[in-house]
Amino acid sequence: MELEELPQPAFDGLVKTESLTADGDNPNEMPQDRFELLCDRIQQRGWVGNSIITDTNGIIADGQHRWEAAQEIGLEEVPVKQYDIDDTERRLIRQELNKLKGSHDESQDAFEYDKILSGGLGDPLEELTETRDEDLEKMLDEVSEAAESNEIGDGAKLTPERPDNPSKPPDVQRGDIDPESEWNESAETEYENDQKLPRYAEVKVKFKDEDAMNRFADLLGQTVTKKTNVLHFPKSEEWSMVNNRVDQSGISSNE
Repeated sequence: MELEELPQPAFDGLVKTESLTADGDNPNEMPQDRFELLCDRIQQRGWVGNSIITDTNGIIADGQHRWEAAQEIGLEEVPVKQYDIDDTERRLIRQELNKLKGSHDESQDAFEYDKILSGGLGDPLEELTETRDEDLEKMLDEVSEAAESNEIGDGAKLTPERPDNPSKPPDVQRGDIDPESEWNESAETEYENDQKLPRYAEVKVKFKDEDAMNRFADLLGQTVTKKTNVLHFPKSEEWSMVNNRVDQSGISSNE
């Protein structure tokens, strides 16, 4: 089947923004902060969304918020597709287009957020996630864990960023404990950072027994329990995945 064989709109093109109307019954509400962001994005990027869908009288079936944003920023014309439909069909189309959408997989969202952040578009992304009440740092933490177990991208293994010498421990001393001997003797060590994104070095440490775990905790000066999943070194109350991101050149975003 060709596209031309499908039902076509009675009109497809630009119309005066002021010529369209809304029926006041749209159940799809948009918070003010999200609406302001929509206005901003149209001004920055142009009309990247779909055409507004209306009947032949210009009453909107889909795209009311884009139309309202166009009015807000003073856009004189908007792209419109008008269909020869009655009021009942128009309302049904509104329901269909509002609800016949895919659901978002949060882990895939977070994985894409990670790529966007690495590409230098952190500010607009954070504006978007704030309007959706999404905890960006929590999502990125979760995607790190998912990437480690290869649960992202249908099991695709991601390319790790490796340190210069992952087999050598930090050059530090704590009392009578030699970190290098602890590194070699107390646990099986394995560098793992299954992320394409250059953020930070991540090391997984597997302890052979509880005594080894306690000695490792003494090395770091932090509390380690059997339920501990992640430790940040050096420890910082202000540490976050976003603030401590490292780019390709090795420069931390908080420097």
